[in-house]
Amino acid sequence: MEESRIGRLPPELRNLVYEYSLSEPDGVEIWREPGLLRTCKAIRAEAELMFYVNDFSVDVHEDRMSHALCKWLKSKSETRLKLIRSLSVHCHMPSMSEKEVPAGAEEEDDSAGILALLQLMHLMDSMRRAFLSRPLEEVIKFTLNGANDSEPFDRIDNMTAEDQDRYRSAKFLIMCLVHGEQETLEAAEESGSREQLVKLDEVIQRRRRQSNRSAVERSMIV
Repeated sequence: MEESRIGRLPPELRNLVYEYSLSEPDGVEIWREPGLLRTCKAIRAEAELMFYVNDFSVDVHEDRMSHALCKWLKSKSETRLKLIRSLSVHCHMPSMSEKEVPAGAEEEDDSAGILALLQLMHLMDSMRRAFLSRPLEEVIKFTLNGANDSEPFDRIDNMTAEDQDRYRSAKFLIMCLVHGEQETLEAAEESGSREQLVKLDEVIQRRRRQSNRSAVERSMIV
């Protein structure tokens, strides 16, 4: 690297070059590694950690089981995982779309949806282990069929039935991840379940707001 132009720059300037080159304002898909890190071992050693200070994303499809996220998380050291700003898990579950069943017709097999839920439970276990030292709600963000997990329940109540299913299901995923499947299911099955679920969601959203404020304050200090 010493013979290259970047190698002749002072370390402070090299770091600025790395930071600019590796920053991904629109996020980056897991497994996609920038070409800069493949140029030589010396540059990788200096710059690799800067790459992980990004927002990452992954797509999960119900029609094909994939362990890509689990493998990716296992391949990363704790140092790298601590640097990740966020990880967005985009779930695509067409079977959840509301469909009218004609009178007298049998309902379609929902095995794809069930398998997808089982896959998500497995992914949640992997995420809990990977981010053991970090608040999960600050790192993980779910979308389900395009619906995000941060929409307030009051707004969801005014949506169409199909959109309500999507947004409530996205919230159900983040609640299961943070509070655990058992506590979330118990809250959903209780009388006055909406109020119980709202309370669980408020804990998550409040922590996220606090985390965002802290991040802004730190950036102002720097």
